[in-house]
Amino acid sequence: MNHLKILRKELGKTQEELGEIFGLSGASITGYETGKRFPDMETIIKMAQYFNVSVDYLLDLTESRVPPGTVLGISEEEREILNNLASMPDDYKVALKTILQYSKHS
Repeated sequence: MNHLKILRKELGKTQEELGEIFGLSGASITGYETGKRFPDMETIIKMAQYFNVSVDYLLDLTESRVPPGTVLGISEEEREILNNLASMPDDYKVALKTILQYSKHS
């Protein structure tokens, strides 16, 4: 869990301080960071939420910190439109793309 160490240091926390936040010992955090120990799933989820990163990032499975399903900088209405777009038939998507291209030029 190398990313855990990176995240902890970015916040300027010691292993002991991070341990206190999660009700763990500093030695537990050391073990997680060195790969000698592994947290339970509940702790992993709490840590991912605390740092606002994906579980995959915390577990060093990806370099993307963004939690899955997170789309940054869009409104709820825009999110709904994107969800509808995903289930739209391909010919509708082509027509919509044409409309959007045309609207940029008017």
